Amino acid sequence: MKRLLGNKAIRRLGKNMQPLLEVKNAVKKFPIGKGSFSAVDRVSVKLAENQALGIVGESGCGKTTLAKLILALEKPDSGQILFRGADIHAVSAKELKKTRKKIQIIFQDPYSSLNPRMNIRDAVCEPLAAHKAFKNKNEMESKVFSALDSVGLGADALKKYPHEFSGGQRQRICIARALVLNPEIIICDEPISSLDISIQAQIMNLLKELKEKYHLSYIFISHDLSAVYHLCDFTAVMYRGQVVEQALTEELFKNPLYPYTKILISSIPRANPDFKPDFLELGPKEESFLGCGFFSRRGFSKQECSEAEQELKEVSKDHYVRCNLESHKSQVTSHKSRTTR
Repeated sequence: MKRLLGNKAIRRLGKNMQPLLEVKNAVKKFPIGKGSFSAVDRVSVKLAENQALGIVGESGCGKTTLAKLILALEKPDSGQILFRGADIHAVSAKELKKTRKKIQIIFQDPYSSLNPRMNIRDAVCEPLAAHKAFKNKNEMESKVFSALDSVGLGADALKKYPHEFSGGQRQRICIARALVLNPEIIICDEPISSLDISIQAQIMNLLKELKEKYHLSYIFISHDLSAVYHLCDFTAVMYRGQVVEQALTEELFKNPLYPYTKILISSIPRANPDFKPDFLELGPKEESFLGCGFFSRRGFSKQECSEAEQELKEVSKDHYVRCNLESHKSQVTSHKSRTTR
């Protein structure tokens, strides 16, 4: 695989550098029956300026709940969400509104995320009106036109309605709506999953260009590991509400360490009829053990994996994994070549 539009220098966080966004040990539980379900369990991630962080994992692993915590649509039960060093869940309502201007979102479905009764001018203008981010009508019109122009749509789109556009064009409109407030972070929640494959490449190219043009930072949530590989500087893998592995994207794809990461990468379609994905047999669902969340998957786990909580540890520079690697070192070695072929 080749990275899209080249690979510029990756922004790393030095020891004395403050991240643009930092999630620190965030926990979010939801009631279920007589107990509770941990949708996000002690998650810690960092995002630097002009950096793209990919969040991958199966449905239900906590990706979107994490996004809601960052957007302050949900409040964590514990932990912190820091934007430029300030906890967004501890600031005043006035300060929170200012922060929300700086963190915008592109939704998965461009069909349902646009109001069919609003023309495109009003849809893109809506965030400006909510934050009173213009001095007069002329400035408002100028910002709306500039946002649409940046995604490849002209003035003729202003008076049209969503049903007059294709899925790819609607997603461009949603991107323009996210851009119009001049944010610092855009959360992309599966922004290409509902689009045709040919349109997906166009949207990925557009997101890459906008990132460099406007010095944006992305949190890119996706099931499509190929898209994450092309767009993201760092990637965090989530499983059962936890970040189980995190590294530079190149490093993660070349040297996956956590068993679940290996399965995800081996499932990427390849134009090689002889390639045999390294899928593992899934064991019965386990809920009672105290240790590793992957214990119920056969082929990797050992008994000690079920007996103690695993912490996210740095095993090499900027490569973190929540796994007792020494307990199954032989399995890690034997699967490495097949998952990176």
